[in-house]
Amino acid sequence: KSKSEKKNNNKSTKEENSTDIIFFKNSPIEDETSDVFDFSIKATAIEKAIENGANMIALIGDYGTGKSSLTKILYKKNKEKYSEPIFINLWDCLSTIEGQDEKTPVSYFTKSFLYQLALGNQNHNHFSRYINQRLSKNYGKLSFALAKKGTLGWIIAAGITVILFFIFKDTLLPTTLSNLFLKENQTLDSSKLYKVLQFVSSIRYLFLFITGLSLYKSLKNNNILFSLWDSQGKIEPTDTDCFEVFEEIITRLIKTNKKNQTKQLIVVEDLDRSNNANAVLSLLKELYRFNNLLSNEDRKKIVFIVSLKSEASLIVDSNDINNNYQKAQQLYSKIFDYTVWVRPIHFANAKEIILTLLKTQLGEEQANKDILKLYWLMQGDNLTVREIKDRLNETYLLFQSLSSRKDNSSVDLRKCACVVYLQRQYPEEFLNLTSRETDLSNLIERISYSYSGDT
Repeated sequence: KSKSEKKNNNKSTKEENSTDIIFFKNSPIEDETSDVFDFSIKATAIEKAIENGANMIALIGDYGTGKSSLTKILYKKNKEKYSEPIFINLWDCLSTIEGQDEKTPVSYFTKSFLYQLALGNQNHNHFSRYINQRLSKNYGKLSFALAKKGTLGWIIAAGITVILFFIFKDTLLPTTLSNLFLKENQTLDSSKLYKVLQFVSSIRYLFLFITGLSLYKSLKNNNILFSLWDSQGKIEPTDTDCFEVFEEIITRLIKTNKKNQTKQLIVVEDLDRSNNANAVLSLLKELYRFNNLLSNEDRKKIVFIVSLKSEASLIVDSNDINNNYQKAQQLYSKIFDYTVWVRPIHFANAKEIILTLLKTQLGEEQANKDILKLYWLMQGDNLTVREIKDRLNETYLLFQSLSSRKDNSSVDLRKCACVVYLQRQYPEEFLNLTSRETDLSNLIERISYSYSGDT
């Protein structure tokens, strides 16, 4: 064979032996076709609850069980009924307030919640900047903020009409201006400019009416904030201010809703990341107060969906577990109109779920072969959606990495699954074992092949 043929054959062989990176995206499922966890059934239940008037809904479950996927599927199934959800992320809020006194988280939550609600689904807008300044005590010198971009236009219009009124208040103005532009042998009576200026002068009081209308339009459902030199750092927002801001935001949300017949979903996330009962319960109380501010009519247009842990998981002080549990239980039942539990995956369903995920990446034939070697990925308690995908990603990455080496005769998918299971299920023990590489290798060799085949 020629050199070029040998080169092409080597290249072809290399491509055949190379393995594409297998990757299971660890992000919320957004449509029913990708739903292998039966979230669509729960989404239908939530839909029915909303139709029956529920506007405070709790998604109960540990982090990673698929609550975000559930809200995504709910919206995708009902786009004609719901406006695009506004997601309120409280991760930074919780990390800041944990361990502080009970009053602090409410204040911090309020500012974060209201700002994100005003921001909506945009990266930046004038309204959110206005809300941020209104809730801050640190205004700049002679600073001001407007709730709406068009407000400045109405203020400018009011200023111009006031100036025009005072200009045409002088009855000699039409005569003076017309004389400047008169042509030869032209009289004032024949000047079109003179007639126009006289007419404008005669209706000059109309400018005052336009001024008043412009000021009304600029201030209706709107506020203009400003501060003087000596007010910086002295203004402290109160609960009343926060309630007014919330009402203003909701009014704006409803008015700017392009689909007037739809409900606005507001999804509060990340409360499931915290074990601090005092912080979480304080935030829920604040949210409950906000919801109670809504009129009956507005409550039909707004739906809050809150992701959080179960009452039993909200433990701060081990000596006061029962008290915290009772407080959480009472608050949950008081606040939420409907509760959906998103539980960990049952061990009996893990194999089927993993097989379904494998088929999306490998095809049915290869997936049926690989599932026989992934026994260890199905082991352990409280398996979540994220945990399964993480285990699959780490297993295949390890397998592909080891397979790319020259000496890969001992590489086996079964062993890789075993290693990943040990690493994720017993992180501290695994770290100690890795320092004794020979013993670890022998251990994995024994337990891996003890569970070979379709177990």
